[in-house]
Amino acid sequence: MLKTDRICTWILILALALLLPSTQLVKPVDELTVIALIALALTDSAVNSAWRRYSLLWVMTGIMALYAAYSITAVSYNTPYAIAVDYLIQLKPYIAFAVFVAVGPRFTDADRRILRAIAVVNAITAAAISAFSNQTVQLLIMHISIVGITAVISFAVWLLCSIRPDGSISATDKAMAFMLLALGLPSGRAKFFGTCVVCLYFILVYMQIRRPIRPSRQLLTAIVVGGLVAAVGWNKFRFYFIDLGYDLRGGGGGIENLARPALYAAALLIMISRIPFGSGLASFASHASGEIHYSKVYYEYGLNHVYGLTPAQPDFICDAYYPSLAQLGLAGVALFIAFWIYVAAKLRRIRRTLAQGKALFAIAWIIILFMLIESIASTTLVQPPGVVSMMLLGIICSATPATYGSHTSGNQS
Repeated sequence: MLKTDRICTWILILALALLLPSTQLVKPVDELTVIALIALALTDSAVNSAWRRYSLLWVMTGIMALYAAYSITAVSYNTPYAIAVDYLIQLKPYIAFAVFVAVGPRFTDADRRILRAIAVVNAITAAAISAFSNQTVQLLIMHISIVGITAVISFAVWLLCSIRPDGSISATDKAMAFMLLALGLPSGRAKFFGTCVVCLYFILVYMQIRRPIRPSRQLLTAIVVGGLVAAVGWNKFRFYFIDLGYDLRGGGGGIENLARPALYAAALLIMISRIPFGSGLASFASHASGEIHYSKVYYEYGLNHVYGLTPAQPDFICDAYYPSLAQLGLAGVALFIAFWIYVAAKLRRIRRTLAQGKALFAIAWIIILFMLIESIASTTLVQPPGVVSMMLLGIICSATPATYGSHTSGNQS
């Protein structure tokens, strides 16, 4: 019988080990990872008659296939090749999640030791790289923000591998996790600091709460934490979306900072003008719409004259994830929201039924909010860190009392 759980575990270990090289030096890692996961699902389905186990995967790939057909026949803003590339890119994180949810791999003690060691090496290496010149940083990891992203993923991996049978995490492991998170400080990004607020709340506050929280207090807590995250990122938000990239206090800025607000504004127009399915794959704010073949949408909305969005210099086209949802329209936005509602429902069940549910719930929401915050001003979700994060989230969402222990049994995972 095909041991899919062990294969998935080693795919995760390999993807995590190559996390830093995959950003710049070995770029196809995430695509190869996803192709391997699809091959695994197909093989498992054929060999073990497990087609139903991967229902979520087939639904997701089928929906996106319909979008690909729509993109080629109904709107045709780009070439079939570019649409095919974007099909895989947009599906990458969801394929990773769906396969890991279906397989439900569980870590052995050796797996945990390996994953924690890799997390430490990744965080330290990223922090060390940040000490070099901007040119070296760009050569090795593409952008300084990768330092913060790596620190957050290392933080989550360390905690996930440190949960005790009773659901607790030792003070030593929490301290070590926050040391790894602190190694992301050189990134200096508002997104990272916002995620740090989320990490501090879930590990130092939420994990310490012993009694169920009333809905009114849950709402108040969400407002307070959300307010703190917004406060941390306010200056950056104002710079891009209110001052439109110009520091009105005389601190710099200019036309090179107009691309992101232009993408968000155009995304809204596309969703309004192309109800309900948007402009189609490879048409807007995605890698394939600029780097593979320049989309006709940019001409239609006058973006071909915006710095960083031009045919000759499309460097900032793939600069934020949320604008790319315009490719899928209001229907795609609804599906995006429905996916996270589905995940939240699974986590709520896990929180209520598993001995380790509270810790898993906390780590999962750290991963989710990390990706949602990152998506405001990057496409991390569809890049190697996003694929790794979704594999971790899939492991958590596949947890059951039989594998992790119920509230009453306390069995070791």
